[in-house]
Amino acid sequence: MSGDRQRLRREISKLIAAIEREWKEELGGPEAAATEKALRKTHLFLTRLTDDKPWGSEPPETLSEILGEDWLESHPWAIPHVAKIQKAIRVAITPTQDTI
Repeated sequence: MSGDRQRLRREISKLIAAIEREWKEELGGPEAAATEKALRKTHLFLTRLTDDKPWGSEPPETLSEILGEDWLESHPWAIPHVAKIQKAIRVAITPTQDTI
């Protein structure tokens, strides 16, 4: 796995850890099911983006699309994490001079 993809994996893992903490706090409440779904989707996103397969020019979906606007609006602490991940994705898919 390239250094860029390792950085991407680290950023997504940080978000997963934060979502897990949030989910544990929400257990028994009305938001818990949506947060558990966000957690599962983020795990799948991590697997898809870090499996060393070529992406082409863009990953198929953004993490914001996967998590959904409603979930992000009710969990604004996640927005900076998502922004860092989107930046890491752009860096990881941008060809360098070595690959051109």
